[in-house]
Amino acid sequence: MRRRRHAARAFTLIELMIVVAVIVLIVALAVPSFLTSRMRANEGVAVANLMAIRNACQTYYSQGTPHSYPADMTLLTTPATTPPYIDPLLAGAAGGGLTSQRQGYVFTYAPTLSSGAVNEGFTIQAGPAVYGRTGLKSFYADETGIVTATTQNQPANAGDAQVN
Repeated sequence: MRRRRHAARAFTLIELMIVVAVIVLIVALAVPSFLTSRMRANEGVAVANLMAIRNACQTYYSQGTPHSYPADMTLLTTPATTPPYIDPLLAGAAGGGLTSQRQGYVFTYAPTLSSGAVNEGFTIQAGPAVYGRTGLKSFYADETGIVTATTQNQPANAGDAQVN
């Protein structure tokens, strides 16, 4: 008699398999959505960081005499500027100031050299560190303040679609 009561309370193999199948189905539906939202968040942060670098370059330009854009991003942080215009990690202090990596994106800064010691402009590229995993869009900005993007697996340029 006791065995029957105990057996009636236990789960059957079929019931356990159904529960596992439901859990697997929920995970299969949720994981791609999570990864897509994570890539979109990385892309949003990349645009924000791109604009932060661009704004810091404009501030640097307006504060300098003669007016010139920075030779690299390390000039946008301490000790070159106090207070710093951007975060030292975003400035790429460890990478020489021309490249940095933040939140799944690689930022590349290139000054537009002119005659003499004056930089007349700059370009900033932001591309996913791993295309398809950390982002699907590459971004571009320059001294004009216009940010463009491409969904191709290549660097964006000034001729690509403008980001709103």
